[in-house]
Amino acid sequence: MTKIFRPIAATVASSLVRDQKTSYQKPQPTFVPYPTPLTPEGVLGTALDNDPKRLKVPAYYNEVVFVSPFAKVHSTDRRALLGNVMRIGSERRRGYGTYTWSKPVMKGTHPSPRDSHSSTAVGSKLYVFGGTDGTSPLNDLFVLDTDTFVWKKISTTGVSLIPRDGHTCSFYKNCFIVMGGEDSGNAYLNDVYILDTETMAWQEVKTTGAELMLRAGHTTISHGKYLVVFGGFSYDHKLFNDVHTLDLRDSVDAERGI
Repeated sequence: MTKIFRPIAATVASSLVRDQKTSYQKPQPTFVPYPTPLTPEGVLGTALDNDPKRLKVPAYYNEVVFVSPFAKVHSTDRRALLGNVMRIGSERRRGYGTYTWSKPVMKGTHPSPRDSHSSTAVGSKLYVFGGTDGTSPLNDLFVLDTDTFVWKKISTTGVSLIPRDGHTCSFYKNCFIVMGGEDSGNAYLNDVYILDTETMAWQEVKTTGAELMLRAGHTTISHGKYLVVFGGFSYDHKLFNDVHTLDLRDSVDAERGI
């Protein structure tokens, strides 16, 4: 079957992702200067002050779990990668929501400190893939059980993914979809791989249609039968604001024989 990447107009993209009961509105972000040096608490606290609904981290019931290896601490002479997990829980009292920070005690085999990885929430599990340790990109996979806060490293089979950072990972019909990013040679990617969670085997998905330009730092979301791709950056500091869709029934389902 044909696997198609298709660019779409912004108005069409909006109709794919908006709630049918509400009209689409362009968000008006509020910019607050970050503290110096940056800390996970400071960065995420500022984001919460702006709009907790726009945080690009997985939500689990009434809690948000932050895997802070993605956070960077900047100072005048060094950059450090963190390996912590922070959690914020919400509680309603007299009609008002309150937020409380906590640092859970982690157990098991946890990922090394990193940034620019992907974290994908599936039920009570948080899956972390790839990223960079500040020197080289990675292609390992870990899962955090947010009920017990036990980390586990996952062994996979199938094709070997190029180590990468700045990629995305979305979830669709019991499989992860990894797209794009940047490799160890600072080359940008536009490849697509799937990981079947039943077999834990990686497969590459060959795509056709409009060519998706090489990129990292983009966003993806699976919506119905589509993987929606937006933005990112590439060579010569080129920034994108384009929107593409990948028909998952003609690509992922076909590769899996569904």
